[in-house]
Amino acid sequence: MSENWVESIVQDGTFSYSYYKKLVDNYLEIDWREITIQNRVVTPLLDRLFINEKDISIIDISTQYDNKNSKIHDTRSYRKEKTSPPDLLVARHWNYANISNDKIDYLAVVEVKSPCIDPVYNKDKKSLKVK
Repeated sequence: MSENWVESIVQDGTFSYSYYKKLVDNYLEIDWREITIQNRVVTPLLDRLFINEKDISIIDISTQYDNKNSKIHDTRSYRKEKTSPPDLLVARHWNYANISNDKIDYLAVVEVKSPCIDPVYNKDKKSLKVK
């Protein structure tokens, strides 16, 4: 990745810091669930971070438990056994058929949390503004 990738994201008109903050603030007002933050804020940000990186994919693996294993796919390739799967996977050359596939390069896993879950925010349905 380019050395100035952070600066390019902050200044980029399509996904700047101000746009990120606007998204977070918006979803904290209307729908603060973790899945919403994941799909509407974090995934688009990661997509933008890796847009110029060849063959890197952001994959939702939040529902990939051991019972999803098959003849072509093994969830233990990107998570520890008997643990809940993280929310997102960042991988190069991703392919769902991952058994005996040494081309896949698992780069990172991401566990997404809603800011409202943290007691510091102390928000619940009753304290959110209703428009």
